[in-house]
Amino acid sequence: MISMFAGVTLQLASYLGAGFVTLMLLAGWCGLSKSKGVSVSSILLLSMGVGPLLLAWTLEGVLLFAPGLGRAGTIASVWTVFAGIGWLLRGYSLEAFAILRANTRAMLGFVSWSAREKCLWVVCGILFVSVAYVAVVWPLMANDPMEYAAAAKILAVGHRMADYPFLDSRFSGGYFGPWSHPPGYVLQMVWANLLSFGDAADAQLKWIALYYAFLLLCLVHVTVALRDRRAALLATLLLIGMPGFFIHIAIGHIDAVRIFMFTGALLHLPAWVRAGGVRGQFACGVILGAALYTHSISILLFPILGPIVVYDCYSEWRAAKSTRRVALVLGRWAWVFLVALLPVLRQYRINLAAFGSLVADTGAVPAYSLPHLRYDEYFSVTRGLWSSALVWTRGFFSGFTYTDFFGVSYWCATLGLMFSIVQWGANREPW
Repeated sequence: MISMFAGVTLQLASYLGAGFVTLMLLAGWCGLSKSKGVSVSSILLLSMGVGPLLLAWTLEGVLLFAPGLGRAGTIASVWTVFAGIGWLLRGYSLEAFAILRANTRAMLGFVSWSAREKCLWVVCGILFVSVAYVAVVWPLMANDPMEYAAAAKILAVGHRMADYPFLDSRFSGGYFGPWSHPPGYVLQMVWANLLSFGDAADAQLKWIALYYAFLLLCLVHVTVALRDRRAALLATLLLIGMPGFFIHIAIGHIDAVRIFMFTGALLHLPAWVRAGGVRGQFACGVILGAALYTHSISILLFPILGPIVVYDCYSEWRAAKSTRRVALVLGRWAWVFLVALLPVLRQYRINLAAFGSLVADTGAVPAYSLPHLRYDEYFSVTRGLWSSALVWTRGFFSGFTYTDFFGVSYWCATLGLMFSIVQWGANREPW
């Protein structure tokens, strides 16, 4: 138990250190904190989430270009890179500390909240402590976390990255892991193994999900609180009280990591790309790249952001009737996308060669394509989708019907949306 807490402490210290270096990069050098309409609280939270993923990308580079350094050599190499970046950015440390102080004062402001708001805050805290306790007590027992942990163990022991993903079990001791996901989450587990005293305990691996769950809850609260503080507390309570969210955090699933990065990128990038200069757009590319690096599903950010790019181009054309202004908009977004692709280029190249597509899920496992195994029918039955009606009710509208997983969050969100529309129709400001 003592060794587990020591490993978690080292891991937390490394995450906070990487997050602070990222905060100096995004808020200081890239100038996001000076951009109009940019929330410094959101910059802080995204820096603390992006930092560990940049650390993972650095670890990938060490394992690729300097394999076999051993545990101490690998850790020293990663931290040498981050220490070097921190030294180069040392001129922005005071600005980063100022952001930390401002957010600390804002957090301490809860003492002036009303009794009802304090009660909601306490309930959220109790729920988070509960899920943290369950995460520590339960072993790794779900399919995806166990797959990631096994892959991380192989990489941590072998100190090389060339065999990832594990498409040929001859080079991985019989382990077969043919997924198309970028290695951001797996490499965070590798880092946990490297910092552990012996084999990383299950709780140490699941601490990654807890860390990002906390950041996600804070992000939801900070974003909604821009409009209404009480609504922010209710939104945070709805998220932490969602049964599926609670369970997936407890079992160490990747969901908290990918949802935090996906949501953070989607909420803030459109406004930040417009507000920032070349460096600010570089920061947006770093955030988007970290989201892509987390999980292959984040590739959906491109088609989601596409209409926003079109809207920005249309707005510029309508305002100035200038093709040059439209070209500048396209250039800004192209720069963001170019930076974002850097962490995932290697994985996308492997996916195209191995699977014929940028991402793959069931198609990544050759057995799924054998017709006599009838995997489509198997999945339909196990997921309760064996009729067209169930595909709609339990599939498309699962947020409303699958209450065992989603709770009442979709229903409450729909009621809130309807209430906001009614307020808007009455020419009042929606909350």
